[in-house]
Formats: sequence, structure tokens, C-alpha cells
Amino acid sequence: MTDALGNTATATSQVTVTNVAPTVSVTAITAIDEGGTVTVSGTVTDPGWLDPLTATITFDDGAAPVALAGTLENVRPNATLTFSVDHQYGDNGAFTVQVCAADDDTTGNCDSEVATVGKIDPTAVIDTSGEQVCDGVSAFILEAGEDLTVPVGSVDPGSDDLTAEWAWGDGSTDSQTSLVNPPGTDPAKSPSNQPRDVDFSKTHAYVDACAYTLDVTVTDDDLGSAADSALVLITGNADVSKGHGWWLNQYRTKAPNDFTPAQLQCYLDIVGALSMVFDEKTDASTRAKATKVLNAPAKAPANVIFDQHLLGAWLNFANGSVKLATPVDTDGNGSKDSTFGAAVFAAESVRINPVSSSAQIKAQKDIIERVALQSGN
Repeated sequence: MTDALGNTATATSQVTVTNVAPTVSVTAITAIDEGGTVTVSGTVTDPGWLDPLTATITFDDGAAPVALAGTLENVRPNATLTFSVDHQYGDNGAFTVQVCAADDDTTGNCDSEVATVGKIDPTAVIDTSGEQVCDGVSAFILEAGEDLTVPVGSVDPGSDDLTAEWAWGDGSTDSQTSLVNPPGTDPAKSPSNQPRDVDFSKTHAYVDACAYTLDVTVTDDDLGSAADSALVLITGNADVSKGHGWWLNQYRTKAPNDFTPAQLQCYLDIVGALSMVFDEKTDASTRAKATKVLNAPAKAPANVIFDQHLLGAWLNFANGSVKLATPVDTDGNGSKDSTFGAAVFAAESVRINPVSSSAQIKAQKDIIERVALQSGN
């Protein structure tokens, strides 16, 4: 300062400027499903507008923190670092995404938001290319003791270990597991993005002839699951077809027979699975009802006689003496002109048609009567 005479004096003092740590603000994160991508955005601000600002981000999926790129602006009234980064999650869960900032004086200035990643269940699809089709019904058809191989495909957008389980329907089960990164199991929060497309396969031999429902379930390591099912028809191992009278004696409870009650019921279950007549038009679902069908009076209406011969033919199929693809002679001229499956389908189509005449049904009965005793694999 200077007085009136021009004398001057100088004084000094120290000013302490306290650093203010940068503030991090992370915008709420929109929820996604596993395999999807989140966008994490926000800003880092610092009233020291000349401060350099840096930041790191952690996605809570096992990966190490990474440097966060953004737009740095050092213009009054404050310094800002604006960021927006995408990240793909390979698993479901609640992930705490944390952004931590530093200026030239402090570190560890953090904010976080939760990224909610929803689960998508795996698929389970049985490969049905080995099935046979008859009367609109698709089934795996084999003889007792033959191997049945059932492939199953499963797709999962998550990085999940998958386990397929086969419940064969006869009390037997099998399982198979596919790990994302063997030999270790997948952690609860997968650090990788490895969507799954897995082919499973198991083989099973059924001991007894019967109709079975095969269930296959695929479960991922987060307990999400999907299931598929298939009809399995296991026929007997007979070589020679029998007449409906022979089958009548088998189903009569007082007559000596070659089958157990369980086997006789299983044969009816096979018939009911494929036939359009049994049990939709005529109930032959039990031993007593089958006996009634097989014991039709000689002068019964055409449809009753048709059903008698048809049930005998189907029971031969269930017993294994004839296959759907067995060549048969439908007109009795000694030439194989159709297959058992095609002949039965044509005949049943006439039988279930409400406008078919008695003469038309009788004509089809004659065809069924011819093919019923034909055998062959």
C-alpha cells in the first residue's frame, strides 16, 4: 500500500484451497435378458475445472475393472467427464455396476447402479427324424430289446452349463451334462458370453412291449428348464400273425393264454395310440371291452365285423408279427400292392367317415381280413 507521502509497504498471506473430490453419477440401467447388452452412462464432475479426470468401471461379472473412456471437458464452472459404455452379459442376475473416478488429488470416488439381467430358459427339442407316422400319429416304433437312440437339441442364450435328462417311461432314466468351459462348472455370474447350442443323445433298450411316453428335460445351471416328450411304441417279437379268433381266446379271462394281463393291456395301449377307430369310434381300451369287440356275432352290422377284424390286425402289429412298412396284398391276387400301415389307414379312413355306406365298410373289412394274417418285417 502507499501513503500520502509516497511511502509503500507490502504484506503477504497464504490462501489454502481445499480440493473437492469429483462426484460420480451413474444413470439408472435399463433391464435386459441374458445375452443382451446394457448401456451404462453418466458423468463425473469436479468444481476444479482444470483437474484431469479419469474413471474405471466394474461390471460385477468377474472381469477386472477397466479404464472408462469418455469426453473430458475442462471449462468453467467445473470439469466434466461424460461417459457411455455398452456391456454384454452372458448370464442372468443382479449385477452391481460401479464407476470410480479420480482427479489429481483423490481416488476411489464411486457411484453404482444395478444391472438387472433376466433369465431365458433353455430349449429342449427331441429329434423326431427317427419316428414313424401312422394315422396322423408320430412315434418311435421298435421291437422289444432293440436300441432306441434319442437325440435332443438345446439352445440357451446364456453362458450356462446344461444337463439333459431322459425319463424313458419304463422307470429308467439317463442324464448328460454339457459344461460351458470344462472341466470346471460355470460360476453363478458367468464372466463370459458363450451362448449354448448343444446336441445331446442317449440310447435305451426297452425290455417289454408297451406304449411309453418319453420325457426329456434340459436344465441350466440357474435351474431354468424346458421339456419335450415323444411317444414310444415297443412291439413284441412274434413272427407269425394270428386270426381274431386266436386273439379272442387270449383276451378271454377264463381261457388259457400266452400273455400276462399286463402284456394284454400293453397291446391295447399300443392299438389305442395309433388307431383312428380304437378308441375314438369303438372302445377297446380294456381287456373286457376288447373281448367284446373280438367276439362279434357273425351277422353283426358291417362296422362291428370290420372292428373285429381290425382289432385282430392291430394286435398282430402290437405283437410284432407285422410292421407298418410290411408289404401286403390287399386284393388277394398274390401281388404285394401296399403296406400294412397304408392299408389300415385307408380302411380306417372309410370306417370313421360318417357318410360311408355299409357296402363301403364291408369292402374295407375284406381288405383288413386279407392283410390281418399277413406277416413280415
